[in-house]
Amino acid sequence: MVELLLLVGLAGAAEPQGWRFDGSGAWPTADAPDAWSRTEHVAWRTELGGWSNASPVVAGDLVCACVEPVTLVCLDRATGVERWRATHPIAEAVPEAQRADVQARIAELDALDAELASKRAAYSAMLRDARRGGADLTARVDALATELDALKARIAAVPDFRTPPDQGMVGWSSPTPVTDGRSLYVLYANGVVAAHEHDGTLRWSRWLGRPPELMLGWDEGHAASPVLAGDVLVVPMGHLHGLDPRTGASLWEGESWPHYGAATPAVVDGVPLVLTPSGRAYRAKDGVVLREGMAEMWYVAPVVRDRDVWFLEARADDILRKQHGADLVAWHLDGVQGDRLQATERWRVRVPETETFYAAPVPAGDVLHLVSHEGRLWTVEAASGAILGSLLLDAIRPTALYASPAVAAGHLYVTSERGQTAVLRAGRTPEVVAVNLLENMRASPAFADGRLYFRTELALVAVE
Repeated sequence: MVELLLLVGLAGAAEPQGWRFDGSGAWPTADAPDAWSRTEHVAWRTELGGWSNASPVVAGDLVCACVEPVTLVCLDRATGVERWRATHPIAEAVPEAQRADVQARIAELDALDAELASKRAAYSAMLRDARRGGADLTARVDALATELDALKARIAAVPDFRTPPDQGMVGWSSPTPVTDGRSLYVLYANGVVAAHEHDGTLRWSRWLGRPPELMLGWDEGHAASPVLAGDVLVVPMGHLHGLDPRTGASLWEGESWPHYGAATPAVVDGVPLVLTPSGRAYRAKDGVVLREGMAEMWYVAPVVRDRDVWFLEARADDILRKQHGADLVAWHLDGVQGDRLQATERWRVRVPETETFYAAPVPAGDVLHLVSHEGRLWTVEAASGAILGSLLLDAIRPTALYASPAVAAGHLYVTSERGQTAVLRAGRTPEVVAVNLLENMRASPAFADGRLYFRTELALVAVE
């Protein structure tokens, strides 16, 4: 019966699933375990061959995850056996007429880098010898330094289409894929966006260029995920792009994108919208800005539930300390009239936290739960913005929290970088009911059919 339901789900498009399900972190129909360990209640564990910060995504009978730097791996949900994997270098995403030139540039840079490494080694050895003196050796050192400068200039003049294996803690693969149940859409920080069929067949791929060098709050990498809004694939890379999910063709282009937080889909009066960390609301089909100025965020995405949207204006730790906290702003999306979104700011509250929020809030009934980088849980009344309390999650500290919290079956799941997950009763007075240890991770979990799927540092793990 399960297999039949999975096949039926693949016959037509389903509700999109991506980062934090629909971006909210609330899984309204999910059941999930509340206790596990590295050896107990683990249905399967599959090594993926590398790390990634991207969350896993369930697509029919598959569960898929990213691997650094630019690989997508899809496993059989029942067994954890790998079904297929695909890599996404820039050279294979540019138009076919440009590929030979791109490959030539890559080969040229590889050769120049090898020459640079050789000359640097010779220069270091020569410097050691020069300390013993000798005018002739000093002149040779100066000459080699001039050669090094010239070589660096040649390298800087060649367009770089490579994807190096290392990109710091943010990595190349932090964006979480999104699926409509039939196809998977992936985005990487090298600027490649691609669409795969359920069996792994590549439908299309494009290179959108690199992200900005200066991001808000951090100086490298890209983490914002693509989303599906109506019949449009919305991709944040350099700018906000609206693409045709069938072909990858551009439909519109929006604001520049220095945000680590993603855009969030919403529907008002039957009109698919996209809300951005900069506080803008776009009409998904044509990219027309229907409203702006609702907020200004850095690290996280807006959170939408029905017509309510919450913006967490978290910034760097030093800024939070100076302003004594982060502002949480609530808006109600009243309606769409022509090219205007009518919206009302309902409340604004300053959450008196001194450590920033890399995790997005999650709605749970009549409250919102927020978790700071240091592991303090804040509970805020959704209707009024009243702060109901805070709780330091000592059981999973000291550690850093990058994964966003999730709510399923009345429980709140908060996962630390060390792989500890505190499970609490969600609501006005959250209470810890279990603390579970798995493996190091930064990704948020996914839920399906009574299971939790964790993308750990090295593996994909199904807990049941």
